[in-house]
Amino acid sequence: MSSGEVPGLVSEHHALVAEYGRAQVRCSQMLLSQAGEITRLEAQLMQLQDQLMQLRIAVFLRDTAHEWNSARRAHHLGGYPAKQANGDVVVQEDAQVAWPEADLVICQVGCVSHGNYWREGDNCSRTSRQCVLVGDEHALDGVRSSVKQGH
Repeated sequence: MSSGEVPGLVSEHHALVAEYGRAQVRCSQMLLSQAGEITRLEAQLMQLQDQLMQLRIAVFLRDTAHEWNSARRAHHLGGYPAKQANGDVVVQEDAQVAWPEADLVICQVGCVSHGNYWREGDNCSRTSRQCVLVGDEHALDGVRSSVKQGH
């Protein structure tokens, strides 16, 4: 059977091909639109991640300034403040006792939360000593538990 034997077959074929072409154009436009939207959302995500990092840094700096001010006040009163396991603040007579705790907070923020920022191999580039986490994966447990408890 030839195409001339079925009435309207050629015109129907042309109509189908034309509609198929319009569908392809619509799909291409939708893909371009979606690609643009993905690019826009990725840029927005980067901006939000940057803002989040800036807020984390601001909170860290605020909290660090607060702790330093507390330490200075306590030093003028004859010691350094420290939190006991039960959350009570006591004044320590020796500053050397407070420094390891401060180092652990810096490790928590600078290395654990930000991809080993200070760490070079097994050493801390900040202190030029062996990283406190080398050989003791539980070194930050005290810091983490006090953060979870809100202290």
